[in-house]
Amino acid sequence: GVLNDVINEAIAMVQPPSDKGRRLKVLYVTQVSTKPPTFVIFVNNAELAHYSYIRYLENQLQKIK
Repeated sequence: GVLNDVINEAIAMVQPPSDKGRRLKVLYVTQVSTKPPTFVIFVNNAELAHYSYIRYLENQLQKIK
């Protein structure tokens, strides 16, 4: 719940990139491991996920304490 809230807030601040009219949609996020913390972000089309936007989402997740 908290992960998805953080991601939804991050998406509201910076919209996902679009490519040729197709927009990246983040479906949900889940934590799969704790040591080290590992998250999986599920999206509609991984090809639309630009490295810089994924890095932005990772940085938002790092702010969770």
